[in-house]
Amino acid sequence: MSSDKYRLSLFDLPKIDSLEDLSYLSRLSKGQLYRFAKYSDWFYKSYRIPKKSGGERIIYQPSFKLKAIQAWILRNILERLSISSASKGFSIGSSIKDNVKPHVGANAILAIDIENFYPSIPANRVWFVYRTAGYSPQIAAVLTSLTTYNSFLPQGAPSSPRLSNLVCWSLDKRMLAFVGKREITYTRYGDDLSFSASSYQVLSKSFHTIKSIVRNEGFSLNESKTRFMGPAKQRRVTGLILYENQFGIGRKQYRILRSKIHKMCFIPSDEIDSFLLNHIAGWLSYVKDVDTNRYNKLAKYILDLKKKFNSSAVSLLNVEISA
Repeated sequence: MSSDKYRLSLFDLPKIDSLEDLSYLSRLSKGQLYRFAKYSDWFYKSYRIPKKSGGERIIYQPSFKLKAIQAWILRNILERLSISSASKGFSIGSSIKDNVKPHVGANAILAIDIENFYPSIPANRVWFVYRTAGYSPQIAAVLTSLTTYNSFLPQGAPSSPRLSNLVCWSLDKRMLAFVGKREITYTRYGDDLSFSASSYQVLSKSFHTIKSIVRNEGFSLNESKTRFMGPAKQRRVTGLILYENQFGIGRKQYRILRSKIHKMCFIPSDEIDSFLLNHIAGWLSYVKDVDTNRYNKLAKYILDLKKKFNSSAVSLLNVEISA
């Protein structure tokens, strides 16, 4: 069976009917592609990193050449396929802000976390993404082998975030259809599902069906991370604090970051630990993107400190007041 030329043309996807076609388009030899497809599990290194909430997360890092073909598949196939309007992460031009904005002003928030998100996505669901796009069963199988590890979606491959969003198309559409009739707002940022409404009761009554949809789509809830947040509690969506008509990092995180910056004043610039410097610089970049008001306060604070401690590590922080 050959690929569906009409569907491929409709999505502006490359026509691939054989390994030779994929070799020509990707500029990798047929032999390399064959080995990657048949023995893909051999070309990963795994390591563990700590989770913020405790425990460890396993990262599967593909080899340089396998990563290159995954990046080609991402650019030329996956990014040309549409994801649902509820999906707010891992797309060009998207930001965590896009996941938070729809919930600003809500009186009640329900936050749900999918447990073991990437390992919960089996190879057959990835294969279905490629088949739906128009590729033949054989080519879909090759593309699936190139973008999965041990028959599941590996966290660490460049193609995995986009594939996870495409796999979750059904989950998002079912959820949107359910909540739309109940005046509930729904967004998803990777494995974080966020719901907001005018009252706690609306969310509470819908919770059973929401759980059923998640489980029916092949996922499990991380019960320890399920949170209802009403008017009397601090409302948080994907790490950002909601206020009446805006959002930000919150007072506590602002004070923690300000304290870390202050401690840099007592470290000589040539003795600063690179990890600490990159950690604080990364946080400043994040705050600049999601909370301009507090970023400007931090930037002004840093500029004032530089005048007093111009030979300290704080002088290495590059900041400017945002408009």
